[in-house]
Amino acid sequence: MNTRMITELLDLFREQSYNDDLRCMVFTGAGARSFSTGGDLKERNGMSNEQWRHQHHLIEEMFEALWNFPVPIIAAVEGFAYAGGCELALGTDFIIASETAEFAVKEITRGIMPGGGGIHRLARSVGVRRANEMIFNRPRHQGEPCLRLGGWSIG
Repeated sequence: MNTRMITELLDLFREQSYNDDLRCMVFTGAGARSFSTGGDLKERNGMSNEQWRHQHHLIEEMFEALWNFPVPIIAAVEGFAYAGGCELALGTDFIIASETAEFAVKEITRGIMPGGGGIHRLARSVGVRRANEMIFNRPRHQGEPCLRLGGWSIG
C-alpha cells in the first residue's frame, strides 16, 4: 500500500459513494499469493517527516471513507492479509477468506502501532482475549481457524 494506492482508494470511495446503482463492493488481491501485505516500507523509508505526515493523513482519510461507505464492502481474501492489508480487511463489512488466507497484525513485530484501526477492529471482531492472543502470541492465523474467530467465513 503506497501513497498512490491510498490516494486511488480514497478517490474511489469518494466517487462511488454517490453511485446509486452500486449495491456492494468487493476487494480482492491481484493474485493468489496475497490480498495485501500492508504499507510500502521502501517508499516510507525514503520519506521526509512532512511526506510521512501527509501520507498518514491520507491513510486516515481512506480508512474513514472505508468505514463510512454507504453500501456493504466485502474483502475476498486469498493469501496474505498482513499489517495494513489485515486492517483493510477488518475495516470491511464482511471477510470471505480462502483456505490459504493468513491474517496478521505484523506492524507489532516492527514496533509500529497499526494506523488503520486494526487493533480495536480486531478486538471488536474476535473479542479482546482472542485479539490479544493474535497480537502477542500467534502473529498469524490461517484459513479454517479464522472461522472460529468470529465474523469471517471460508469460501
